[in-house]
Amino acid sequence: MPVIPRAAAADTRAVGDTPAGGVTGGPAVTDRGRGWVRPLVRLTGWLRTTGEAVGLAAIVLFLGKRADAFTGFPKGYDAMGHLSKVTFLAENWPHIWWNYEWYSGQPTFTGSYPPGYHVLLLAVARLGKLSFPAAMNLVTASALVLLVIGTYAAVRAAIGSRLAALCAGGLTAATPTVWSQNVVLGLYPRFTALAFAVPALACAIRFAIRGGRFAALGCCCFLAAALGTHPIVGAIGLLAVAGVVLLSPTMPIGVRFATAAGLTGVPLAMAAYFYLPLVLEKRSQSAFTDFEVPLNWRLVLWPAGHSLDALLPGTLAVTLMVGILAARLHRAPAISVSARESLGEDIIWLSSSRTVNISGRANHPELRRYLRWRRRHQLAGYPLRLAVFFALGTLPFLCYGFIGYLDRRFPYYINGLQPTDLLVYPGVCCAVVCGLAVGIAVRLTRDRIDRVRRTWRRRLTRALAGGIAAATVTAAVGAAVAVTGPLLPKQVKRNDIPAQQARLAVFPEEATGQRDFRVAGVADSVTKWINEYSDAPQDRGYDDHGVLHLDWQYWLESALVKPSFTAAERDFLLDWYAVKWIDTDSGAGPTGMYDDPSRFTLLAQDTRYAVLSSYRYTRARPIVSATRVPIVLVIGDTRHYDLFLRALSYADIGSDTLIPVQGPARIDDVSRALLAHVDTVVLYGAAVTHPKRDAALLREFVMQGGTLFADSADDRDIAKLLRTAGNPLPVRSVHNAVIRGPAWDWTGSMSGVDAAILDGFGPASYAGTNQWVVSAAISLAPWGQPVLKAQRKTVLVSGVLGAGRSVWSGLALPYHTDVFGQPAESRLLAQLLTGRPDPGKPQTAGAGGAGVRYDVVNTDHRVINVTGPANGVLVKEQRAPDWQVTLDGRPARSYLAGPGMMWIPLPDDGRPHHVVLTYRLSPVELAGYVIAGLTTAGVLILLCCPPLWRWGVRRLHQLVDLAARPAGHRKPVPVV
Repeated sequence: MPVIPRAAAADTRAVGDTPAGGVTGGPAVTDRGRGWVRPLVRLTGWLRTTGEAVGLAAIVLFLGKRADAFTGFPKGYDAMGHLSKVTFLAENWPHIWWNYEWYSGQPTFTGSYPPGYHVLLLAVARLGKLSFPAAMNLVTASALVLLVIGTYAAVRAAIGSRLAALCAGGLTAATPTVWSQNVVLGLYPRFTALAFAVPALACAIRFAIRGGRFAALGCCCFLAAALGTHPIVGAIGLLAVAGVVLLSPTMPIGVRFATAAGLTGVPLAMAAYFYLPLVLEKRSQSAFTDFEVPLNWRLVLWPAGHSLDALLPGTLAVTLMVGILAARLHRAPAISVSARESLGEDIIWLSSSRTVNISGRANHPELRRYLRWRRRHQLAGYPLRLAVFFALGTLPFLCYGFIGYLDRRFPYYINGLQPTDLLVYPGVCCAVVCGLAVGIAVRLTRDRIDRVRRTWRRRLTRALAGGIAAATVTAAVGAAVAVTGPLLPKQVKRNDIPAQQARLAVFPEEATGQRDFRVAGVADSVTKWINEYSDAPQDRGYDDHGVLHLDWQYWLESALVKPSFTAAERDFLLDWYAVKWIDTDSGAGPTGMYDDPSRFTLLAQDTRYAVLSSYRYTRARPIVSATRVPIVLVIGDTRHYDLFLRALSYADIGSDTLIPVQGPARIDDVSRALLAHVDTVVLYGAAVTHPKRDAALLREFVMQGGTLFADSADDRDIAKLLRTAGNPLPVRSVHNAVIRGPAWDWTGSMSGVDAAILDGFGPASYAGTNQWVVSAAISLAPWGQPVLKAQRKTVLVSGVLGAGRSVWSGLALPYHTDVFGQPAESRLLAQLLTGRPDPGKPQTAGAGGAGVRYDVVNTDHRVINVTGPANGVLVKEQRAPDWQVTLDGRPARSYLAGPGMMWIPLPDDGRPHHVVLTYRLSPVELAGYVIAGLTTAGVLILLCCPPLWRWGVRRLHQLVDLAARPAGHRKPVPVV
C-alpha cells in the first residue's frame, strides 16, 4: 500500500469536516470534564467578547471626546432641524400627525422621515429626564458604538476570527466619513438607521451559517428599526440582508430564496405604517437638484487636512486585493481525463461541495492541485463571497459621485443625497472587507501551519504568525485613528456659535404664541432652528422634507431671495402664504428688496456674524379669513392651473381680489353643487369627453349668472364644445393663425380694454422668433361681440348670455403672461374674469375680527366660526387628503385654492356657520399601523414559542423539497 504524504492526507478530509461558514468550535472537551469545562469555556468566551466590545467602544469615546462630539450642543448642519421636530412632538403629543409649523403645514411623517429616530429621541429624553440636546448626544454616541460593534459581530459571524472582527470594528470607528455624518452633516436619522442595519446584517450572516431563532428574529427587529428610521438606509439594509442569505452555503437554493423573502418581508411589514402609504399613496417629495456636486476623488484617496467626508485609502487597496484573490479562487483548476481515471471511478465532474473518498489515490499532480484548491475554497468560500459582495456594494456609491464627470448631459444629483454624504456606506463596506480579508488570511495561514510535522515548530510558527497578524491589525487601526483623530476637532460643525445667538437676537418675539401669521426666511439655515425655541408657524422647515407642493414652495423661496422678482409677484406670494415677518441673512442672498418702507418695517438687525435682519410685512393677511370675493374655478390639469395662478401674480391679483380654485381635469367631473358656489369658470387645459353634457352644464351655469372664460389657443378640446349645438361660447368656429411680431397691431373694437393695458402687452414672439400662434375666430355667436383684434384677426370675444357672461380668448393669455411677466396682461386677465374695468381690492374678514373666529384646539383639530356674510372660508394651510371638514355638523369638502391652500364653500345666506377641520389618518395609513402591529406581535410569539419556530422551519424545508420534485412525483407531505 503506497504511503500518502502528510500534505496529501490532510487534503483528503471531507467537505463536512469544517463548518461551511468557516466557524470552528473551541477546544475539544472530553465527556469526563464536560460538566464543568464547557460552561467555563463559554464564560471565558463571553468575557473576551465583552472585553473586545468595550475596547471598540473606548475607541469611539476617545475619538468623540477629542471632537467634543457627545457633549455640548449637538453638532452638524442638520442638528437644529431634528431638534425642532422632536420639540414639536413633545409639545403636541399625542396630536402629532400634522405639523403646522413647517412649510405652511405638512404631514409630520408621511413623505418625510419615518418616526423612528425622533420618537426614540423623545423616549430617551422623557425616560432619562434629559434635555433634547443631551438626549441627542446620548443617542449619537450609542449609535456609533452600536455601528462599530455591529461591524465586529458581522465579521465575527462570517469568519469566526476575533482578530478579523476587531480589525473591521476598529477601522469602522476610525473612518472619517463615519464621523462626518454626525459632527459635520448632522444626518442623525440616516446614521442611526445605519447603526441598526449593520447588526441586522450580522444576525443575517449568523443565520445563514448556523440558523437559529434568535438570529432570524434579531435580524428582523434590527432591520425594521432601520426601515422605521430612514427609508434609504432601510432599502440598503434589505438588499444587504437578502444578498448574504442568498450566498449561504448551508441552505438549498429554494430555502435561500424563501428565507431571504422572509427576512426582508417581515421587517417591511413591521414598518408598514410608513411604507404602505409611501407605495400606495405616493406622497414622497424627493426632487432633483439642477446643479452638479461631483465627488472629489482626492478625498477618497487621502482625507487628512481636507474633509471628514472621506474614506481610508488603505481599505480601498485591500478591497482590490480581495477581488483579485476571489478571481483566482473562482474557477477550479482543470483536471485531465487521466487524472480522473486515476481515481478508479467514473467521476466526470468535481466541485467544491462534492465529497469523494480519494485516500491513497491522490498522487496525480493535477488531482493534488485540485484538492488544494478545494480545501482553500472550503476554508474561505463563504467569507470570500461575502467580501466580494460587499466590495461590489461600494461601486454604486462611488460611481454615483462621478456621473457628472462621465456624462455632462446629466449634471444632477438626487436632493438630499449628495455624493460625499454617501461615502459612509462604502466606508463601512470596506471595513468589513478588510476584516474578512484578515480572517481569510489567518485561516489559510493556520491551515498551512497545522501541516507542520514537529509540534514545537508548529507552535512557534503559529505564535509568530499570530503576533505578526495582531501587530498588522493594530498598526492599521492605529494609523487610521492617527489620521482621523486630529482631523475631527478641525472639521466639526458647531451650532452654539455667535451666529446662532445673533439669529435669536433678531427673531421677532411677537411671532411666538400666535397661529394667524407665518415667519418667512430667505434660506432654510435662517429658519430651521426657529421651532426649537418658538412655536411660530413658518413657510420653511427642514430641507424640503415632506413638502406637499414642491414647485410652489420653490416659487416662494425664490421670490424671497431673488431681486428679479417684481414687488407685485412677491406681494402675491406673501399674501397667499400668510407671511407677516421675514428673517434675512446677507450671506444667503440679497436683501435690498426689503428696504421699501411702504411695505416692510425693520424690527431688529445684528451684524456680528452677517447682516441678520428681521422685518414686518405691513400688508400681511391672516391664515384664516371669511371670503366675499369672486371664486374662480379652473377646470384643467395641474400644469395649466399652475400657469393660470402664476399669471395672476404679476399684478398682485391676490386673495383679496379673487380666489382661484383648482377643479377637476375633466368637465364631466364638475358637479352642479360645486358650480353653485363659484362665480367664474375657466376652461384652460380642460378635457371634454361628453361634449353635449358638458355644453349643457356650462350653458346652465352662464344662464344663471355665472361667467365663463375659455382659452382655446392652449386647449384643443375646446373645439369639441364649439362643434356642439347650444354651447355657451361666443364664437362658433376658429382656426390657427400666426401673428407676425413683435408688434400686435391692435385694431377693431376694443371696448372694455384700457389702452394702457395694450401698451404694456408683451411682444408677439415665441422664443425670439417674432411669431406667436393664436386661435382666431372665423364666425361669432349671434350674441358675441369682438373685444380685441390683432393684425385684423379676432382674438378676444365676449358676450352676454342670459344673466351671465361668456368670454373666449385665442391669445393663450395665461401662458403669454407667464412668459413675459407683464403686469398689464395680468390686470387684463383679472378684468375678463371679474367683468369690472378695475377689479379693486375688496376686503376680507381677518382672523379674530368680526367676520371669523379661529380656534386651534390642537395641531390636528381646528374650529372656525363665521359670524358675517361670506361665500366661503379660506384657510392658507396646505391642503392634504386627510383633512376632514364638517360644516354646521354635516360633512363638507375643501378645495385646493391658490398655491395648494384650502377653500371651504359656505352657503351665502348671512347666517353664522360652524366649520371644524380635523386631520385623520387615511385608511391606508391605518392599515399600515394594523399590519405593523400584527407582524410585531407575530415576531414576539415566535420569539417566546420555540416549538412554533421549529414547526415553521420544518414546514419550509418540506415545501421547498416538494416544489423541487418533478410534477408527477409531488405528494402531500405530512407535518408532525
